[in-house]
Amino acid sequence: MTSPRNGSTFNSTTVTFRCKDTGASQYYLKIGTRKGANNLYSRSQGRSTARTVRNLPSNGAKIYVRLYTKINGKWQYNDYIYFTEE
Repeated sequence: MTSPRNGSTFNSTTVTFRCKDTGASQYYLKIGTRKGANNLYSRSQGRSTARTVRNLPSNGAKIYVRLYTKINGKWQYNDYIYFTEE
């Protein structure tokens, strides 16, 4: 994830996530309140490298983001963690 920076704190319930274009044939974004969870957002992004997500919590919770990339027919992922302001 190129933006927001891993480990940063959100000061809004609406956040735009951006990743570097790796030439993947598909991106998939999962966002949750536990590692690997998708209770806040889960959707294919197609080839889009940016997605604005609304209605994220603002209660001081940790937010876990998992970005999947499909390259040469194989899925791989990276995990990111963020914090929310109360």
